[in-house]
Amino acid sequence: MISRWVCLLVFFLYYILNVFFKNGPIKIPVFMFEEHSRSLRIWLELIRNNKLPADGMTLVHIDSHSDMMDSDLKGHVEIGDFVTRALFLNIIDRVFWLRSDFSEGEYNGPGLGQWQSEVALHHQSVCFPSLHQISKDSTNLRNSIPVAEFENCNSDQYHIVKTLTILVATLQSPLRTITEFFETSSYWLLDIDLDFFSTQDPSVYIFEKFGFTHNFIRKYVTGIVDSDCEFDTYHSFTSLAIWMANISDSSPGFIPGTRCFVLEDSFEKLVAAVLHRQAAWKSLWLWIRKHLDWPDDLLEAILVPDAESLPRGRPHDDLEQTMRQFENLLIELVRYKSPSAITISRSMEHCYYLPTQDAELIQDLVLGTLNGIFPDQLERLKYADNLTLFKKHYW
Repeated sequence: MISRWVCLLVFFLYYILNVFFKNGPIKIPVFMFEEHSRSLRIWLELIRNNKLPADGMTLVHIDSHSDMMDSDLKGHVEIGDFVTRALFLNIIDRVFWLRSDFSEGEYNGPGLGQWQSEVALHHQSVCFPSLHQISKDSTNLRNSIPVAEFENCNSDQYHIVKTLTILVATLQSPLRTITEFFETSSYWLLDIDLDFFSTQDPSVYIFEKFGFTHNFIRKYVTGIVDSDCEFDTYHSFTSLAIWMANISDSSPGFIPGTRCFVLEDSFEKLVAAVLHRQAAWKSLWLWIRKHLDWPDDLLEAILVPDAESLPRGRPHDDLEQTMRQFENLLIELVRYKSPSAITISRSMEHCYYLPTQDAELIQDLVLGTLNGIFPDQLERLKYADNLTLFKKHYW
């Protein structure tokens, strides 16, 4: 009887050693792409291939934006709601959002600290009906603008799907708070958006490309339409873009083809401001109509009353320090367990969040940091989205 168990043990050890030396230790898959919503597709593919557990993971989300907007299940997964979809699908149930702290622009909610919320379903939309603070983070921030509201269920008629725990922190937050949150995580996903290190408001960037400054936007464009304006369909967006491109031949009131109302005073000020720059103004709106497929975010960020720009800031001289802090944080996290997968979004060519002039340097530094923390543990970097710029082999 004993000899039988010995034989089985020897066979088992032989099998394990044979697999190990034939295939090597299990390595961490690493993906880089442009559009951040691709993270969800990659996680689902890894789950289908039995490379990730199907549920219950912790997401470490390193980004200047939460990407936890409400999500219409009838529509495509977007860059602003793919984390919401992952929560709804039970892929993740805890989120550690490490956000940047640039001095300009409005950050998504919730604010710093640990929070509990519910993930709810209203008809075919996933939303967050409530938010309860568990602990505070009193880190002094450079950005003093209040964060945007996190709760986004537009009705009391919803069905609670699950409970969510969120930790929001910056690189200046107490490390103990982060590690305590992380101690109970069995499997975790590392998801990095390079715009964490340098970011711009895409709408401001596009306007500046055509010679219209952020100050111009705030003075003449913000508040041109009423707060009830809706431009979330292709038809309404096209109608508004055409109206804007031909504003000198337009008139105040309801914009044809939309439910957007333009006040006479605001209209007259904008017409006067673009009077001697009509060619550039028309080119701007024709370009927007032709090239953008995320118009509702753009227009909401600049047109409605009291609109606040998104976070904006470049690293300048503190990039080296930021990278050291980023590296030290990851070293602390991997003391508990290595990530099951790493996804990296560049957010440059499609969404215009990452300034082009910073992209290659930040990409090199981030991938170099990962290679240093996980020597010989990373699969060969896989590029998606047919990336061509800065496409290199890092390990």
